[in-house]
Parts: sequence; structure tokens; C-alpha cells
Amino acid sequence: MVEKQLIANNPYIHARPTSVIVNEAAKFKGRIFLTDGAEEVDAKSMLGMISFLGHPNHENISVKADGSDALEAVQAIEKAYNAACISQLEAELSSIKNSLLPDADPDKVESVRTYLKKSYKSDTFAGIIEEINEKYRVFTNA
Repeated sequence: MVEKQLIANNPYIHARPTSVIVNEAAKFKGRIFLTDGAEEVDAKSMLGMISFLGHPNHENISVKADGSDALEAVQAIEKAYNAACISQLEAELSSIKNSLLPDADPDKVESVRTYLKKSYKSDTFAGIIEEINEKYRVFTNA
């Protein structure tokens, strides 16, 4: 059995990015699970994955796999999970951008900034938030 912890404090992940994870898991022969320690879900089950990733209440999520391709499966699922989190973050920021600009209320911008900091505590997201911020210019005056 191979296990690896994924990004902690995950965002709510919509069905489309979840389907990417499920499709990636389906490529492997062995069993693949996502777990938060209390709950374990088959990564090849779309319904199970939507239920599991559909709420951001997990403190830590790990991917576990067994079989001859377990290491490759864990690496692929980690990459797909990170991409799903980034996709979700981009969607949220795009929505925020559309609701804030062109006449962004400074209090609303600060409230959104606070929300993002609380929702995406992982260091992995710090650079991503800045990169997307630059891309969409959500929190800048430019």
C-alpha cells in the first residue's frame, strides 16, 4: 500500500474537476482511495468522490493505492487533485472578479482576501493565489 498526504484544507471541488480525478484513477489497475482518516472513498467512484470532495470539511486528505501500479497511481492522483483545487480556485476568483470589478468596494475586496486566506491555508496555494491574482488583477488597482 502506498499513501501520500495531499493538500490540507481542501476547497469544495465541483463535479467537473472531480471527474478528472475519477478518470485518472480509472487508468490504474489497483484500488485507489481518498481518505481523511475518518472516511475513505473509492477514487474510481464518481458519486463517492463528489460526496467526499463536495464539502471542505476535511482537515487532511491522503491518497492510498495498492497493486503493481500503486506508486504511479498515487502520483497521478496527487497531480489531478492539485489541478482540481487550482481549477476550483480559478473559478472562484473569476467569479469574484466579475462581481467586484470595475467598481470594487475596498471593504468587499478585503473581505474576499480574508476568505481566501482562511479557505486556502496551504503554502501550495499562496503562490497560486498570487499568480491568479496577477492574471485576473482581482485585488490590484491596475
